[in-house]
Amino acid sequence: MSEKLLIGLDAEFMAYKGKTPIYPTTEEGIKAGLRNFGCDEFGHCVEARPKEADNANELVTNVMKAMEKLPEGLKYVPENAHTMEKADYIKLIRAQGGKRLSTCKNIHKQDILDDSPAELEARKVGKRLVYCGMHIHVSKVIKRKESFEVSNNVFKTKEVEIPVTVPMKTLVWLFDVCLFGSLANDKDADVGRYRSPGFYELKNGKHHFEYRSLGITAFTPERLYIIFEIIKELAENVDDYTLLGLQENFKVIKDTESVLYKLVDRLLNTKPATKCLRKLWVPWK
Repeated sequence: MSEKLLIGLDAEFMAYKGKTPIYPTTEEGIKAGLRNFGCDEFGHCVEARPKEADNANELVTNVMKAMEKLPEGLKYVPENAHTMEKADYIKLIRAQGGKRLSTCKNIHKQDILDDSPAELEARKVGKRLVYCGMHIHVSKVIKRKESFEVSNNVFKTKEVEIPVTVPMKTLVWLFDVCLFGSLANDKDADVGRYRSPGFYELKNGKHHFEYRSLGITAFTPERLYIIFEIIKELAENVDDYTLLGLQENFKVIKDTESVLYKLVDRLLNTKPATKCLRKLWVPWK
């Protein structure tokens, strides 16, 4: 019997033809193949959904495989927040037939329905602000072998996975400090709604949740690898790190030789995604 931490993600980003945004649910976006690749429920951005993994190398490889399927001929831009024309915003809502009310929660009690200051500013000039992000999926399973009878006194053994409850609110708090805090200087990393600390969503009761606060500028091979290792370190030692009483400033951890300190320091010294994401993740094409 073994316990396994599984980490996955979905990455949302904008598609452009020249300087013109191409939305997946519009006629032009559908013709380009964006909707077939995947898009978020609102329809303004493309969404990649690579297979989850239990180690960083495999997750990075899975992302490369997923990104290779992006339609060619467009530029894929990592924007944490995207300003669009009001007419385009209305068109997307009509194309989707209504947007499901988000079940996203926030450990800091921020309401997802509240307009952010950035959104209010966009409305003043007749525009709308929408968001893109890199949402991290976290779950844990116990793998064990079970025997079952296939016929009279004939048994076979198969491996089954049993979900394990994870302390999601505690982990979200730790992710805020170690992940969101490390990337807060990225453009539009903290502009309200989904681009604020503390957002998460349940995916399978208490066994699977999605951390929603990270922006798409976190979506680079180097950053994703380090983020995986930080999440693994936090999840496997969650009680120890909770007792340390991490605060907003990560530097409360005095042991600069600790695994977590070194990982967060590496993340702090990385650069955000700025170039076309297809070229970044599929350089051989």
